[in-house]
Amino acid sequence: METDASGLAWDGECLWATSRNKFLKLDPSDGTELQTFDGPGRDTTAIFFDGKYFWLSERYNDRIVCATPEGEIFGVLPSPGPYPAGICRQGDTLWVLDYEERILYALDIAVNKKPFYLGDPHRREVHFTHALTNNGPSNDVTVRLYVCVGKEGPHQKLLAPCVFSPEKIDFIKDNWDQEFGVLKGKIPALAYLELGYKVKIETSDLKYFILPEWVKPLDSIPPEIRKKYLVDGHKLKLNDPYIKTLVKKVVGDETNPFWIAFKIHKYLHLNMEYKRTGGWNAAPTVLKRGNGSCSEFTFSYIALARAAGLPARYEAGLVVRGDDGSIDRVYHRWAQVFLPPFGWIPVDPSRGIPATTMDVARSFGSLSHRFFITTLSGGDSPYLGWTYNFNSFYEFSGHAVVKGRAEAKWYPLKKVE
Repeated sequence: METDASGLAWDGECLWATSRNKFLKLDPSDGTELQTFDGPGRDTTAIFFDGKYFWLSERYNDRIVCATPEGEIFGVLPSPGPYPAGICRQGDTLWVLDYEERILYALDIAVNKKPFYLGDPHRREVHFTHALTNNGPSNDVTVRLYVCVGKEGPHQKLLAPCVFSPEKIDFIKDNWDQEFGVLKGKIPALAYLELGYKVKIETSDLKYFILPEWVKPLDSIPPEIRKKYLVDGHKLKLNDPYIKTLVKKVVGDETNPFWIAFKIHKYLHLNMEYKRTGGWNAAPTVLKRGNGSCSEFTFSYIALARAAGLPARYEAGLVVRGDDGSIDRVYHRWAQVFLPPFGWIPVDPSRGIPATTMDVARSFGSLSHRFFITTLSGGDSPYLGWTYNFNSFYEFSGHAVVKGRAEAKWYPLKKVE
């Protein structure tokens, strides 16, 4: 065993200890290691067994995690202080001792309708534009530009109404209730047509904390949700033999919606490599190939979830690329699953291999403040298809070369007092 153990727990049969970035199962007779698991970070400071789960604290990243006796970290909480050094659960109260502040915190972890935590707010302004250019020679190019309209949610607030340019445009919704700004017109040769918006937003890191026993069975999901979000799609191919075989392998006999969602999430992390190879292939192709973009990870996740009977859809949006003043031309997409009674929970499986246990846990039920969500869809939209943020259609007579461009420009706003 490592010589710098900092936490100790007893599960009724074996000792458990924390040491640096590991936690270990020990033989109580002589202290030899029986199993070693990756911990929640560089310095795992404390461990407690509540009879079902292990609770561990980590001081460098200021977080608390929940894990199974098999070493599966599945829940992440923000630490109430800068140096959590002791931890204990007593019913619905999680006691956390902070070494630096010399404070004993009592965290309420009782089940509630909105079991998520928000980080500090970040304020920015984003300018998004989508345009088509007619490089000629035809003067008869007719176009329709669609730009997705973002809504408020737990993760984001609109500080002022979204301002579109041009001002006089139409607004419509598709079969998934996604709203669009629409601009129609003709583009003469060597000219362009552009649709965009400016909006000031406030976003925060969001992290759900849900214990598996809080989640109700699949048959408690409302029928209208199951009917709408279990359908097949041309990016899913639910009847493909590979999808059917793989979902049985990944999910097995699991019936708890939480673990169904988590097992699929973990499988993609540990068996798929993130690569932007071009094209958005359907889920069976991506899964057989073993790599894909964030969109292809999302298609694969939705396909496996729906094949397992768990409603799933996708979210997408614009991304702050590093500094608050930045430009995004790549964007991002991830999945959502419906966990009763909590509703839609974000899941982002697209980190891919190599992934740690903490990578898997951190990206399940979380959103970054760097995202501005514009799109929510089940796929096969008449206006979006399986894309996100924007789309366009054009037609012409004769010959023309039409090219599109789109980008999001980010600008920082004054910090929240």
